[in-house]
Parts: sequence; structure tokens; C-alpha cells
Amino acid sequence: MIIQLNIDKNTDGDERLQSYLNTIIKDELSNFSDNITRIEVHLSDENSLKNEEHDNRCMLEARLENRQSITVTSNANTVETAVNDALKKLKVSLDTIEWRLKNIEINLAITTKAMISFLFGMKSEPIKI
Repeated sequence: MIIQLNIDKNTDGDERLQSYLNTIIKDELSNFSDNITRIEVHLSDENSLKNEEHDNRCMLEARLENRQSITVTSNANTVETAVNDALKKLKVSLDTIEWRLKNIEINLAITTKAMISFLFGMKSEPIKI
């Protein structure tokens, strides 16, 4: 899993922040690392001249193997909070996709076994899931 950081000129993208981002992203998305080819992180300060609430924005784009990419965004008072919130959203999206794919596989297995049983008159045993 490649992590690509894109930090605008108004956000302090020092070595500490880059190290933090690499560590937290790898840790939080370790369960999905086999399916993710690249994570793009876009950090920006939307109102750099003003000190307003929720002006730090994090956009995460997960490029998945053989699937469409997933993009989530979060705005917060700090960059760290925006990143953490965006990671939570991304994990929920990835969990949902994984759940749907497993359900498709289960339904396909049940349908296939039922079809074979019907066509060849074989008694089928219950499918253990």
C-alpha cells in the first residue's frame, strides 16, 4: 500500500506530521492493505488567513485493486482530528464493501449448490457458513 501525501502551502507539513500520517494510516487500514494499492491524502487549510473552526480539511482517496476508488472528506479544528475522522469514514466504507462482497459470495455458493441439486436430483447437505 503506497501512501501519497499532498499538503497545501498553508498547512504545516513538517516531518513529524508526515511520519504521523504514514504510521496512523498503515495501522488503521492494515486489515485492508491487501486490497488497497494506494492511499492519497490531501490536506488543506480552507481559510488560511482566518482562524475559523473546522477549516482544516482532509480528503482520503483509497485506490482499490480491481474496483473503483473511494473518497471521503472531513473538516475539523486540527489536521490530526480531520485525518482521524476521515479514516473512520473510510474504514466504514471499506467494511461495507467487504461485507457486500462476502454476501455475494455466500449467495452465489447457495444458488450454485441448489442449482446442481435441482439439475442432477442430488440431495444436498446444508451449507456451512
